[in-house]
Amino acid sequence: MTRPGAADAAFHCITLFTEAGLEVDVLPFGAYISAIRCFGQQLTLSYPIPAQYHSDPYYLGATVGRYANRIRHGRFCLQQQSYQLDNNAKGHCLHGGAGKNGALHQQCWQLLWHTKDTLQLYLLSPDGSCGFPGELQIWCTIKLQHTKLFCEYKALSDKDTVLNLTNHCYFNFNTDGSCIDNHLLHSGASHYLPTDADVLPTGDISPVVGTVFDFQQPTALSERLQQPATELSAKSGFDHCLVWPATATQAGPELTWRASLWSPQSGIQLRLFSNKTGLQLYTGQFLATPFLPRQALCLEAQHWPDAPNQPHFPPALLKAGQWYQHQLCYQFLQHPAELWPTEPSSHQVTTGTDV
Repeated sequence: MTRPGAADAAFHCITLFTEAGLEVDVLPFGAYISAIRCFGQQLTLSYPIPAQYHSDPYYLGATVGRYANRIRHGRFCLQQQSYQLDNNAKGHCLHGGAGKNGALHQQCWQLLWHTKDTLQLYLLSPDGSCGFPGELQIWCTIKLQHTKLFCEYKALSDKDTVLNLTNHCYFNFNTDGSCIDNHLLHSGASHYLPTDADVLPTGDISPVVGTVFDFQQPTALSERLQQPATELSAKSGFDHCLVWPATATQAGPELTWRASLWSPQSGIQLRLFSNKTGLQLYTGQFLATPFLPRQALCLEAQHWPDAPNQPHFPPALLKAGQWYQHQLCYQFLQHPAELWPTEPSSHQVTTGTDV
C-alpha cells in the first residue's frame, strides 16, 4: 500500500488493472480517471502529460463537485440563509466553481491506499470552499472487477449543505478515434429537463416520447443530431439531463441500468449503472484544441442540475452528520459489429462486495 502525503505526488499516475484486460489510470490530483483501456484500445480522451490536467478546461475524467452541473446564478437558500457560490460559467456555477480554494477537480486528493485493482482517495473540503457551507469529508473509491469499473463517492458534512458528485469521463469507442456521431445510445429515461440558453433547467420535466431526447430504443446519435430541433441547434448538440422522475424519490443504494453506448465500428459497448436518477448527456461539441468537437461524449450519472433552486425537483440536501453515497459502474463489453447486444434483464448490477 502507498500513502503519499506531498502535493508533488498528485500527478503520479496509479494504474489499476484486472486479468480480463481492463486498465484504468487514476491521478490523485482532482481524483481524475485519466484513461480507461480495454479490448486493446483506449476508450476515453486523455492528455499525454499528467500535469496538463492542472489547466484542463473540459473536466476530462475529473471528479466534479461539490455540485456537478449547474446552479443558477451560483445562488441558493438553505434554511432561510442565502449562499453565493463561485460563478464560472456565464454568471452561473458549473461543477462546483473555481474559487480561491478550488473546486474538487482542482484539489490534491490524498491517496489512502491502493492494490492492483482498487484504490481510495480522500479530500477535506473546508467550510465555505467555493461558497458551499460545511466542512466536507469525501472518500472516492475506484474498484475494478473483470471489465467493470466501480466508482463510489461517500461524504460527510458538519453543516447542512447541498452535494452532487460524479465522474466526467469522455468516451469514444471507435478504433480510429473518429467522431462519435456513429455511436448508438440506449437509455430507459422517460423524461428530460428542458434548458434555457445558458443550459440551465427551465423547471419543466418533459416526456422524451416524440422528441430528439427519446433513446428508449437504440438510436444512432447522428440520427438525432441531424434533426431540426431548436434545443439542439442552440447548443450545437446535446447538453441535457435525462431523468427518471417516477423513481427519483425512491432512489436507494441499488445500481440500476441507466444507459448503454455502442460503436458499430469497433463493437465495444458501455453499460452504465448508477443509483442516481439523472444522466447528463453531453456530446462534446465544445471540445477544442488539442481535441476536436464531438470527438467524445459524456454520460454523467448525477443528481438533477439546479435542484437547490427547483423545489419540485428531488432535493439535493445533505444533512449534517448524514452519509452521502453515490455509486456508479461502467461495464465494458465487446460484440460483433452487426449485432446490438441485449440489455441485462434485471437492469441491475452488483459488486459482490462493498466498494
